[in-house]
Amino acid sequence: WRLTSSGAFSTSSAWGEVRLGNRPNRLFGAIWTNLLTPTISLFLWRLLLRRIPIDTVMQARGFFFPSRCHCCAETGTFEIETFTHLFLESKNACKKSTEEATMPAGSCFSQEESPHDKHERSLKEDTVRPKKRKREFSWQRQRKHKQLVVQEKQSLIPYGENCCNTDNLSRGLPNDERASSCQTRINSRCFCCSVFQNEPKMKRNAEIDRQNIFYKLEDSTLMLPRKRILIDILYTVKPNGCGASILFNNIFRSFGMNSHPGIPCLHRKDNCPVLSTCLYHSLTKLLKNLIRETQNCRYLRLLDKHCPMGSSYEDTNGDTSTGFKGNKPRPILSMRKQNGVQPDGNWFSVSNAKNSRMTDIDQKERIEYCCPKTQVVSFVWAICRRIVPVPLLGEPSNWRVLRKNISRFIQLRKFEKFSLKECIYKLKISKFPLLSVKHVGDTLSGCSQLGITDVARHAIFQCWMFWFFSSLVSPLVQAHFYVTESEHEKQEVQYYRKSTWLKLISEAECLKDGRFCQLDHTSVEKIIRNRSFGFSRARLRPKPNGFRMLTNLQAPSRMSVDPPRNPSNQKLLRLALPDRRAKCRFFKSVNSILQDLHVVLKGLWIKEPVKLGSSVFDYNDVYRKLVPYLFHLKNGSTRMPSMFLVVSDVSKAFDSIDQDKLLSVMDDVVLENEYDLEKFTQVICTKKSLKVHLHVTLAHGDNIGEFGKITPRLPAQALDSVLIKKGLSRNIRKDKILVILKEHITRNVVQLHNNFFLQNVGIPQGSVLSSLLCSFYYGHMERNVVFPFLEKVTEGPSGELDTSGVSVSKGILSKRAATCGPSYLLLRFIDDFLFISTSKKQASMFFYQLGCGVREYNCSMNEEKYGLNFDINGRQHCRSNRLHVSKDGVSYLRWSGLLVNCSTLEVQADYTRYQSTHLSSTLTVSCRGQVGHQLKSKLRCYLRPKCHPIFYNSNINSPGVVRLNIYQVFLLCAMKFVCYVKNLSILPRLSPQFHFNAIDASLRYMNRLIKKKMYSFDIETAFRPKYNVKKKEIVWLGLYAYCRVLGKKQSRYKELLSLLRSKLKSYGKVKTMSPQLKYAIDDAHSSVLWSIKY
Repeated sequence: WRLTSSGAFSTSSAWGEVRLGNRPNRLFGAIWTNLLTPTISLFLWRLLLRRIPIDTVMQARGFFFPSRCHCCAETGTFEIETFTHLFLESKNACKKSTEEATMPAGSCFSQEESPHDKHERSLKEDTVRPKKRKREFSWQRQRKHKQLVVQEKQSLIPYGENCCNTDNLSRGLPNDERASSCQTRINSRCFCCSVFQNEPKMKRNAEIDRQNIFYKLEDSTLMLPRKRILIDILYTVKPNGCGASILFNNIFRSFGMNSHPGIPCLHRKDNCPVLSTCLYHSLTKLLKNLIRETQNCRYLRLLDKHCPMGSSYEDTNGDTSTGFKGNKPRPILSMRKQNGVQPDGNWFSVSNAKNSRMTDIDQKERIEYCCPKTQVVSFVWAICRRIVPVPLLGEPSNWRVLRKNISRFIQLRKFEKFSLKECIYKLKISKFPLLSVKHVGDTLSGCSQLGITDVARHAIFQCWMFWFFSSLVSPLVQAHFYVTESEHEKQEVQYYRKSTWLKLISEAECLKDGRFCQLDHTSVEKIIRNRSFGFSRARLRPKPNGFRMLTNLQAPSRMSVDPPRNPSNQKLLRLALPDRRAKCRFFKSVNSILQDLHVVLKGLWIKEPVKLGSSVFDYNDVYRKLVPYLFHLKNGSTRMPSMFLVVSDVSKAFDSIDQDKLLSVMDDVVLENEYDLEKFTQVICTKKSLKVHLHVTLAHGDNIGEFGKITPRLPAQALDSVLIKKGLSRNIRKDKILVILKEHITRNVVQLHNNFFLQNVGIPQGSVLSSLLCSFYYGHMERNVVFPFLEKVTEGPSGELDTSGVSVSKGILSKRAATCGPSYLLLRFIDDFLFISTSKKQASMFFYQLGCGVREYNCSMNEEKYGLNFDINGRQHCRSNRLHVSKDGVSYLRWSGLLVNCSTLEVQADYTRYQSTHLSSTLTVSCRGQVGHQLKSKLRCYLRPKCHPIFYNSNINSPGVVRLNIYQVFLLCAMKFVCYVKNLSILPRLSPQFHFNAIDASLRYMNRLIKKKMYSFDIETAFRPKYNVKKKEIVWLGLYAYCRVLGKKQSRYKELLSLLRSKLKSYGKVKTMSPQLKYAIDDAHSSVLWSIKY
């Protein structure tokens, strides 16, 4: 390697050296000499290792080498010194090829020593004197690091005054040529400015993925998805030009890269008349600061400051947050051995540390230890202000808006999405100095025919804000908080510090009451080794008095063949976690294996409903049992006898089932040795297309399937569908059914985070068989215990409770009890009982029996979830919170979403569950796509659940109650309309006329849907629904309900209210309406709805 007499670097000898590429030691030894600067040596070293790709690939990665071929400089052409040009097209390459044709091999180096001799000498030295210390000394490493920094500044990403080598390029040229070359560069396109000339390719409806923040207890960097989250880049790259270029490409990837190399950066304050740094250089410089501050930020201190834990949770050992750790400059994103939590993630075996005070906290108070959303917003904003450079946040006026947008992101409900529109809502580009027109105009003074258009500026702004929320805000929340929904706040999201959540679940009652026992890897492998399905994943959902375990049996599972290692220190934790590349066994989901069993059990239920006792599964079943009973009670009379009602709920119904008893019950249910399954196809005709659904049913023994019986149980779309029978598909034997049931019930393996548990008591919740198994189990209890007990109840002479001679024993269910005789009716929705009787004695004895429990079935009643409409021996305190009394003095009992009138047995919808929280917590609002169309669809969805004949049948309810039910449905829909429209405030407002048309369409839809449900209901002719409400009355009730609800928000809906009131007047005044309509709109009858917050 040589330097020319003028001091320029020559590549003439490099050509021969590459031709002799079979001597790497000779080559590398010739590179690192004192004659060459470290920059040139590093460039040649990477060149020989083929580490430098061609120019197009380099530009696609965001790198640019502004070096020029010096051997071609004399000709006045400034060719880029790329790999192809250097060894194929340059002047010296052509010359060297000609010389080698006439020179002997091995003479391309200096005459002092041949390449072969030097290679042999180097090998000998390496053999005789091996180096004992492989690692270089610290001063050597520091010097090389400085050399790398210098090389990077000179040849990778140019900045400011070091941005290019224009002086070196024009050195040695005449003044005229130097001036002309400078003018040529000024009139040429600069790479750093041409980056933003491509058309941006942003997604039209880009969204922030929020699903990654839910239910993540482990470290975010240890659970990276296949597409790595970009915040990990902030920790893998260095705060230099190379790292900034990588981060730049990830943020502004939608612009792509220019395929033309262009010329080096011209924005510098030297000989050329360029006055400022370009936008590309300004951004990369700020990204350097972003990387540096991200790696040096003290996250834990800010977390303790903005989201402090309660006094009961304070611990002298500090926090166990598995997110960004702030006690050290470089975050160690892993779980530490503190507060009794072992580093292997075995939080269930929490030691009783002296410093931990968690055991003194009451179960009911645990829900209060979630972080308020305002604190989470404050923490995220503090981190952003700490690590993000100020120019990237804009001016202070933009800070307030940006913080509000972050708050809107944190306030989102579970299933809501955050679009790009919401990210940039009310943010002004003019308030970002880098993107202002003045700044962009200054930066373009060095390039001709280049300019960042308004479209490009908006695209740059959108790319940055999208990355800000998706790769900074969202991972910050994921790393520091356990995000989940709660049972009592519907769709609202709660944020727990991960250390707090670990302490809470370590003392969860569902894990300590004996229902589950912990398993190791070997035990789990023995259980699932020889079966077709694996295990289920579980999570804990907070509720007011503890936690509820939810299991997911629909997802497939996998398990590593080799047991995981148990690391002894912090550094091995990452290695101990499951590796996607490790050898694993894959298992089908539990529910997929249980599908055939579900078809068999459902067919047995339809064939022999007596085995399920008083079970009901929906409003249809309630209607089919309640209406005949009411017909028998009234017996043609309008007066009802005195009714006595009892409502009771089984305590921990799914978790208290005796597994052995259930298996014996199912052995009596599954009697035949083999069951045949048949399938048929349902083709549904819709307005847009044809939909095809495949159904599998149980065939009877006489080969006549339930093809005809299945029709009544199809959805309402069956009226516009065709059924195509395909015959027998497969069969399943009894022994296989019982084996799968036994595996599913007695060997249910649950994975909770990184731990495995075996369920000892109860059955899995979330299974396709859970409801049927529970119904068969309690149906067996009713047939053998409850019904025989009710048959033996007798009235004492004094009318008081007389239990003499009453024994709870097994018996045979009489036909009278099975057919719901005239004295009583028992309904049970899974585990929720409703007992109706004309005898106070009978109702009292039923309540007495449930209170004592049934030990044989491990069944006991929940003392907090029962209700009576009468007094037992004069004790009124027996009435619980299941009894609801409205302002008009009418008493109701709440049962499975229904309000049953204690005197008349009239049925209304139960809206008391909306009283505890704000109504908006039950909604899911979408701000993307066709918002107007979605609003119309939502209004129809809010009406659909309550359009059932049980509410509007005149055989059950009086005309006034029928219209009251319609009016209450419209009241709730109007309140949801207000909440929904309020959440759409970031979008351009829909016109009042559009809102009016949507409301009017929903009213007409309600009328059509009720009639369709009433006339298509399948039941005996004597009990068919009776409906006498006119369309005019429905529309009037709907308009009046909207006027009443929107009247409380007059400032927002003035124009809409005027349209509604004018339409309402066309139907007449309230004074002229019928008594039934006046009864329906009386506020005293709808006191529950007017107490809802909306």
